[in-house]
Amino acid sequence: MNFIHRCRTASVITGFLVCGLALAVSLGPLAGVASAATSPAITGPSGTLDTSLPVDGSGFTPGGQVSLEVDSGTAVISSTNVVASEPDSIEVCPHGVCHEVTISGGQFQTTVALSKLGCAVIAHGTVTATDLSTGRVASKAIVWQGAC
Repeated sequence: MNFIHRCRTASVITGFLVCGLALAVSLGPLAGVASAATSPAITGPSGTLDTSLPVDGSGFTPGGQVSLEVDSGTAVISSTNVVASEPDSIEVCPHGVCHEVTISGGQFQTTVALSKLGCAVIAHGTVTATDLSTGRVASKAIVWQGAC
């Protein structure tokens, strides 16, 4: 009788393990799709009195080229290319217990040039970042004012 009970228990445990493994295998490819679906975004101040504007980007192709363009109406004020960061790993040791943390990559920090304006002149424009690997675009409206 104990032999039958042990066989049933082993069969149930084996069944749970096989089902769990099958679920992990079936969801594994979807995890990569979800992380790759992160939309690119740019942040930074929306207004400045300076002729340069800091811009941070995230969600771009890691290690890929990103084209940045500043325009005002139909005029392109400046354009440049930057490279999004590669994935990286760092070791973190809180309370003496160390473990590795992976940083996903796909970020950048840069400064874009704005045109110099006359005293108190206000200009409106857009900063656009295009992921050259995927064609996905992020944009942000900006306002800048000439210093007096």
